[in-house]
Amino acid sequence: KVRSTRALERACLEEMGFIWLTGNHRPDHNSLWRFWSEHRQGVKELFATSVKVAIEMGLVGMVVQAVDGTKVMAACSGRGGYDQKQLAKLLEELEIQVKQAEEQIAQAGAQGSEKIPEQLHQKQQLRDRVKKALEQVQAGEKKHVHPLEPEATRMECDGRNRFGYNAQAVVDQKAQIILASEVTSQANDSQQLVGMVAQAQANSEPTTANALVLADGGYANAAQAQAAQQCGYQVVMPPPNTWRDTSNPYHAAHFQHDAQRQVVICPQKRELPLQRIRTKEGKRVEVYRSAQVCKDCPVRSQCTT
Repeated sequence: KVRSTRALERACLEEMGFIWLTGNHRPDHNSLWRFWSEHRQGVKELFATSVKVAIEMGLVGMVVQAVDGTKVMAACSGRGGYDQKQLAKLLEELEIQVKQAEEQIAQAGAQGSEKIPEQLHQKQQLRDRVKKALEQVQAGEKKHVHPLEPEATRMECDGRNRFGYNAQAVVDQKAQIILASEVTSQANDSQQLVGMVAQAQANSEPTTANALVLADGGYANAAQAQAAQQCGYQVVMPPPNTWRDTSNPYHAAHFQHDAQRQVVICPQKRELPLQRIRTKEGKRVEVYRSAQVCKDCPVRSQCTT
């Protein structure tokens, strides 16, 4: 469980298990990072091979499996997150600093210090990162972006709102063998179920057993449940909280959706037209509402504000 390349470098010098494993070679952290960076696909293939070896050894039962996720904090600082206003302000400051550095170089001429061009290069790189981060926010992809780690997303990590990633795993019950793993920047699990089950089945080939997959309520939504059914996956998970108590006569469960006509029919048999389509937590949401239709409804105060 040593993940830092600097910690691995120390371990290869000091810990006997690592010294034995590396054959007394002493790679530094840069070599370790280059190896990891250049061979990511190979590491994935090695992982898939290890699953097949585990199946051959009878360590995978393919009867019951579980999928779950955990949040992993990003390497970038939790305080360094910027919204559109903060990014625009930072970009303005960097533009001024770059301009000042360019003026210093022009004034110094050929006898200038070597440090100034180096500082200018660093400022220009940071400015380019901030520009990209600002473009992401303006495009509506994210509300907050860290310029040094733009792929990270704000999410709850260890009870705090930090930049991080959502790590997913599918585990077989028999010997706790991990059959599939993935890391995503999506803050919740609502879109991960079918993809993780598909990856676990692909890694488990040539066996064709269809295991029962257990998932918690974070994976439960209609789109994923329907997709899992269409793929023939056996999935058990609790329904979302919004599905459980339908005793209210004006609960969403009592509204009928006519997808062909793009209307929703309420319990009073009134038709609500499609108003707009938006994206919420990575999901496509159709909004059906009409102030005009509901204006003179006798039960409006019970149904909606």
